[in-house]
Amino acid sequence: DAVNIMASHPRSEFPPHWVPLQHSDYLTRFKVMAALLDPLANRHDVWARPQLLDEFQRPLQVYFIGVSVLSELTDEEKIKVLETLRRLPERNEIIKGNVDGQRFGRTGFRNILEVLAGEDATVYEGSRSPHADKVRDLASTLLREFREWQKNSN
Repeated sequence: DAVNIMASHPRSEFPPHWVPLQHSDYLTRFKVMAALLDPLANRHDVWARPQLLDEFQRPLQVYFIGVSVLSELTDEEKIKVLETLRRLPERNEIIKGNVDGQRFGRTGFRNILEVLAGEDATVYEGSRSPHADKVRDLASTLLREFREWQKNSN
C-alpha cells in the first residue's frame, strides 16, 4: 500500500521535510524496507525509489551491523530478501555499496553475502534450519553474478 500511495502522488504532495519510512533502530528499518522491496522491485514510477533502496542497504553497509541484523532474521526472511534483491535492477550497485558508504569506511553488502554464502564464517556460523542451504545457494548465486558483472564492467 505504501508503494502504491507514493506512486500515485507526486513528491510535492508530501511534506518537504518528510523522509519515507525512517526508523531509528536498524532491525526495524531493515524489516520494513525488506517488506517494501518486493512491491518496489518492478515499480520505477515511485519517486521515493532511490531513497527507499538507500534505506534498505544502509544497515547492511556497516559489516558488523549487517551481520547483526541478518542474524536476527529467520532463514525464510533471508530467502525473501535475497530473492527480491536478485530481481532488482540495482542489485549490483547495492552489493558493491554506494560511494558515500565507502567514503565513510563502510564495506558493502558484498561482505554480508560472503558471510551468508559460507565464504567467511568468522562472525556468523550460519543456520541449521531446513532452509539454510537455500540461503547459502542464493547468497552464492548473487555473489557469482555480482563478480561477473564487476569483471565485465572493468
